[in-house]
Amino acid sequence: MKYYSVFLLSFLHLAIITGCGGEPIEKPPVRITKKQMDSLTVDMETKYNQMEEDRITDYISRHIPMQKSERGFWYVVTKKNPNGKEIKDMSMVRYARVVSLCNAQELYNDEMILTISNGNEIPGMHDALKMLRKGEEATFIFPSYLAYGLLGDQNKVPPKSELIYEVKVIDVQ
Repeated sequence: MKYYSVFLLSFLHLAIITGCGGEPIEKPPVRITKKQMDSLTVDMETKYNQMEEDRITDYISRHIPMQKSERGFWYVVTKKNPNGKEIKDMSMVRYARVVSLCNAQELYNDEMILTISNGNEIPGMHDALKMLRKGEEATFIFPSYLAYGLLGDQNKVPPKSELIYEVKVIDVQ
């Protein structure tokens, strides 16, 4: 046992002496051009957007039929009012909204007033409201790039979240 301890200590001492010497090996820096970085960023964003679209279409297939707008959000008008006042650029719109995540977690349930094309609502909502008239109701699903994007709203909406908006147009000025 004594010889075993001496051998083990000698081996550890030798390992420490030989293992701790020498210069650190420097790896050459990886050089990436701006064009390459832009290409990588676009590729990653394209893949993420496709994953988001897959999640949304899966949700739609299990819940409610919707169609995709040219702008990239999904919608269904659930109550029509063909005689209601049309919403245009610079219209002031008062509407009720219920905002939730695709897992049904409700984030907001309130009323908003928005001047179309000039307001503090998610980018997709301006185009979505222009599809409606006073008195109409609709459900919209916005991918994150048309909602709060990369950072969320710094309150209730998490980063990169698809959002479901249930909307009722109350008034149009």
